[in-house]
Amino acid sequence: MTKAEDGRSIGIQGRVREVLARGAPNFVREYAIEKEWQESLARLKEKLPELRRVKNRLPRTVLIIPDGGRRFAKEHGISDERAYNLGARLLYEGLMQFDEFSEVKNIILWAWSTDNEIKRPREQKEAVFKTMAKCLADYRDELVERNARVTRVGRIDRLTLPLARELGRAELATGENSGTNIILAIDYGEDYEDSLFAQEVARSNLNEWAITPELAVRLREQARSIPVPDLVIRTSGELHLSKFPYSNHAELVVVDTNLPATMPDVFADALLSYTNRDIRGGR
Repeated sequence: MTKAEDGRSIGIQGRVREVLARGAPNFVREYAIEKEWQESLARLKEKLPELRRVKNRLPRTVLIIPDGGRRFAKEHGISDERAYNLGARLLYEGLMQFDEFSEVKNIILWAWSTDNEIKRPREQKEAVFKTMAKCLADYRDELVERNARVTRVGRIDRLTLPLARELGRAELATGENSGTNIILAIDYGEDYEDSLFAQEVARSNLNEWAITPELAVRLREQARSIPVPDLVIRTSGELHLSKFPYSNHAELVVVDTNLPATMPDVFADALLSYTNRDIRGGR
């Protein structure tokens, strides 16, 4: 910890506030080299050997619900867009530390729900979508080099043109990659999956009395657009899943910090927590 001019110690929140107050153009890089970030990376690297020992028990699909950007922005007197940008970049930089763990096949980022589309103001949507488009453009080449694949699920008709364009470019550029599948769930939610299920039922041309519970399960499985999560990580301390589809049996890890202040070693802790649980999956 460093000392402020008045002699009081300042932590990560104070450091971020100082950097942003200076108006530094590359505030992500400045923030990333702060002492707490370096300490977090060091802690993460210390945990990698332990993760290697239990890698056969790592979750196949991890869902991350990134939350707390607006609260972080309000606390630090910055725009929502700057908070989203900071959070997205630090999330990416943290997750890329786990490149070697191919056992984690899918990482789902629930970036914007169908409920968000209905209930959130337009300016917030534009800020979130602008951040996603920028990150996709910035990291596309690196994702290709890392053998990661980018895919999208959710409605496409309500995306902004810049985001739709960058999503298309990222999916095309990484489409042949065989590494971790980064799934961006945008304008996605329970009602979206319900519509796919309804379409599958309609295509079946079955009499309503012929659709047994067992058949309904099979039809829903055929219609499902996303892998079933094994582990859900939610930032900002919220204790609910916001109706994310197919998460009934997922293990849950709640992180108390808002996303922009969530350090990468937290994700290592979440993975280790998962491997130490007696997971029954309804059995």
